[in-house]
Amino acid sequence: MDASRYRYQVLSLPAETRILTIAPGKFNDALVCSLTHIHIASPGEPYDALSYCWSGSVVVDKQPDPEQVLLCAVYGRDEDGNLVNESYELACKDMLDHRHYASSYIRLGFKLPDGPIFIDGVEVVISGELRRALQRLRSEEEPLRLWVDALCINQGDIAERNQHVRMMGQIYANATRVRIWLGEEIGIEMEMMNTINAVYEIMTDLLVTQGMLEQDASLGQIQWSFMNDERTANLEWEKLAELFHRTWVIQEIAKAKEALLHIGSLELNWSYLAGCFMALKRYRLDAPIADYKGIKAICMMESLRQEIATKDQGCSETPLLTLLEELRDFKSTMASDKLYGIIGLTSDPIAQRLSVNYTKTPEQIFTDLATDYYNSNSLKILSHCVSAPTKQSTLTLPSWVPDWSISGYVEPHYIRGLNANACGALSNPSLRISFPALYIKGRLLDSLAAVETKKWIPPPRVDYHIRTTTEDDNFGSDKDNEQGTQADPAMKNIDPAYRSRKHTQRFLANLRDQQKEIVGIAFPDKVYTAETYEALWRTFMCNRTREGEVPEAGAGAMGFEIHMDVVLGKGGPRAVLAEKKACMLRHGHLVNEEAEAWLRGATEAYEMVSGATSKWCHNRRFFRSNAGRYGWAVDGVRAGDVVAVFYGAQFPFVLREVDGTEGEGKRYRILGDCFVQGLMEGEGMNETDVDKETEFCIV
Repeated sequence: MDASRYRYQVLSLPAETRILTIAPGKFNDALVCSLTHIHIASPGEPYDALSYCWSGSVVVDKQPDPEQVLLCAVYGRDEDGNLVNESYELACKDMLDHRHYASSYIRLGFKLPDGPIFIDGVEVVISGELRRALQRLRSEEEPLRLWVDALCINQGDIAERNQHVRMMGQIYANATRVRIWLGEEIGIEMEMMNTINAVYEIMTDLLVTQGMLEQDASLGQIQWSFMNDERTANLEWEKLAELFHRTWVIQEIAKAKEALLHIGSLELNWSYLAGCFMALKRYRLDAPIADYKGIKAICMMESLRQEIATKDQGCSETPLLTLLEELRDFKSTMASDKLYGIIGLTSDPIAQRLSVNYTKTPEQIFTDLATDYYNSNSLKILSHCVSAPTKQSTLTLPSWVPDWSISGYVEPHYIRGLNANACGALSNPSLRISFPALYIKGRLLDSLAAVETKKWIPPPRVDYHIRTTTEDDNFGSDKDNEQGTQADPAMKNIDPAYRSRKHTQRFLANLRDQQKEIVGIAFPDKVYTAETYEALWRTFMCNRTREGEVPEAGAGAMGFEIHMDVVLGKGGPRAVLAEKKACMLRHGHLVNEEAEAWLRGATEAYEMVSGATSKWCHNRRFFRSNAGRYGWAVDGVRAGDVVAVFYGAQFPFVLREVDGTEGEGKRYRILGDCFVQGLMEGEGMNETDVDKETEFCIV
């Protein structure tokens, strides 16, 4: 984008910004515009604000060669009913203007070509994505007043850019509406709309038509019915992940009075879209489909939008670290914008005192942020240091500095609301930074002996798409789809069994395989005692209910037994509970008067265990330690890794020793936080055992 020919007038910052006024015109007419200054807070100067992706609305790992020649064929009837039967060769670069293949050009990830607009009589070349958005959004009857960052900010003035980043929240909050340009039509629009409408229809059918609300159905019954509904299995969840991937769109939607989504000529109100998926969250139905990032994105942005609307200061009270973690899957052209794009959303003091400085490298920005937390004696940021099994970052950072440019796959335990006090009474951090090392005191308490491997955890930045035909009665099968369904290219290195399943079928079958392996790891000699069995079910819940309470032994053991029966394929919750009740009646363990009371209690116990497992253990690996403890760690840990607790840290951490220069002493890399049954309340941090103290060198 080159606006260097346009002579910008100096703004009175931070009170003023500029507005682009686009003259009326038809789609192919020249874009004739003007720029004027306005006072941001002036109610008499209404405008819309544009949200869009600078580079392109479709994200691909690698573009095909534009010179590549494709063999094309078209057969059918045109709008006049005439038969069309053509075959020819076509270069990729010529697709955009072709009557049949324009959407294919965009779907393949090619950028729309740059083009001119006229601002106050000056020709300015802008990106093809922005130009197409302006063509689509302008009216044929009246001018459109629009705030567009690429044109309303003098991009050649670094100081003005830095100040405008701080003003962005106010600019979008004061706009009459925010128009979110998601790109040209690429063939997913109807599938996306069908998915949105189907979610509404399925929920209405289950809750109202089938009477689950009137029958006061339990949360677990509603979840099971939804996830096992044939219509749910056929929904195109992954289409929604293609819509939202930009960091800046978070603030733009969260601050909006009204938001409209635009895909080509299609317009959709944000409130309708968000309402459908917030209903899933209300019934905790978002957990089994949480790996589809689009669902999480929609729910998170709407939650922020609802909260900010109630705050006088126009900011969320959500801590900065929580926002950074929850919004980690969004992408930005510049890694520094992963931080700058959200600091205007929160009233967190650290966010408020951050300066925007585009002359710093992302490594400097992320390291400065981490150092700020450590210097304030807060170790929470350490929980965000997760070593991805396959690191896909261009940044070079020590393991004690979170790499916010990497998409997340697991959240720190404290972010999910799990309470612990692994450091016990030794709650004062003892650390020093000698870059690139962090020296921190604590205790080395255990090491890993065996780690579960069956659970399929989507690696960072992989959007897995599943295409399948009818396999409804065969969700446990590991065979490939015999009808030749084409899997998404992103799945090519993944076990074929997963490529061929529908999401729900894969989720249930994989969960069953995982549980079988866990039992084998927990009891390698195939013998268990009452003590080890209790340790196992408490580990499955991270020893907390969803509400954060320590579970009672009787209810926990019963709920775990039912949970395992459901997971291992003995039926849904209703069927398993009904069979157990019938069995107890047959054997005289219950009489009719007690049966209903038992059923209510057993249902609550099952939902307590399954709900806690879903909440606390998402995308984590089960392990057994060399001391016989059970726990959950991040993906990528292996036998031989060590478990340490740092002074002042709420949770234990898994560390891996790394090679160093001879005579330097041991050095470690942080892999991530963990849960270890029996070490979460300071049991390993007796103050009298000072001889166990270690100063860890974390690099």
